Parts: sequence; C-alpha cells; structure tokens
Amino acid sequence: QEEGMKIMDQLQRGIPWEGEYLVKNKQGNEFTALVSNNVVQDEHGKIIGYIGISTNISQTKKVEEILLRNKQQLELAIDTAKLGIWELTVETGMLEWNDEVLKIYELTREEFERDIQGWRTRVFPDDLKKADREFQRIGEGIVVHDVRFRIQTPDGRVKHVYASGAPIFDNQGTIVKLIGINIDVT
Repeated sequence: QEEGMKIMDQLQRGIPWEGEYLVKNKQGNEFTALVSNNVVQDEHGKIIGYIGISTNISQTKKVEEILLRNKQQLELAIDTAKLGIWELTVETGMLEWNDEVLKIYELTREEFERDIQGWRTRVFPDDLKKADREFQRIGEGIVVHDVRFRIQTPDGRVKHVYASGAPIFDNQGTIVKLIGINIDVT
C-alpha cells in the first residue's frame, strides 16, 4: 500500500509511472502486473484524471523464475564438469570461447584470436585433418559427438581434447551458429 501511495503522489505531481506492481483481481487473487499510469490534463494543464493499463505478467514471471533456475543449474554443471564451450557466428566467422576453453588451451583472452584459423594453429598437426573434417560436418548441419584430437599449448605440451558440436538454425532453417564443447581428457 505504501508503494501505491508513492505512485499516486507521483501521478498527482503530473509524472507518469510505469513498472511491475502486485495487484488483486475482482476475485481477490494477487498477481504481478506490468502497469503503465499517466495523467489526463485539461487545456490549462490541470489534472482531471488518470489513465492506466495493467497487464497480468504472472506467467512471464514464472517463466523467468524457471529460466533463472535452469541457468543456475546449467552454470553449476558447466563449472563442475569443467566444460569448455565455444560458439562460432557463421556470418562473421567470430569464434567465442568461455573461460574453461581458454584454460584448456592455456591462453588469455587477449591471446585468443577469435577465429577458426587461431584454433587450427593449436590443433596437433597429425590430428588437424580429422578435426577439420568434423568441424566441417557441423557446418553442414550435422551434430557430431565423440571427437578426439590433440592440441599443443603455448609452451609445447600436448593435451588431449574431447569435443562435440552442433549447428544452430534460424527460423528459415539457415545455420547461423555452430556451438560445441571441449573437455580436457589428458
């Protein structure tokens, strides 16, 4: 009720208000609404009324809570499993790595080139043809699993990487991104 009084005070000063507000319907049930309130003034600027629109966003709030919980669970799983996640935007060729991929390859964010060629230079030469072939398959719309290759760290050590990847399609069925995981299985 205190918040309602603050909103009314703001409106009485001629200032519109918009935001989320807990309201009751005619049956007495509470729900979260997105509310937009404004003042109605006469030709002299005197406030003669108020107009408001309320939209029940309870379902949206529930979905947001579920998405937040899923996001937290996914982040915990990624962190616990030490999953390196990569994503390539097809249109730009821009490659993004999460912090775990950088750790696997022993690179800083500044050292990471953000393109496929930068990744290719780190794949062990004997494994490059196979890794390229599997990456190409993802680009052709095929989900690939159980890809194994070796990489060379900046100091010359060899690591073994397990990888999977999948294409991401837009509404027209065009591949717009490639996304995948890397796990250090050395």
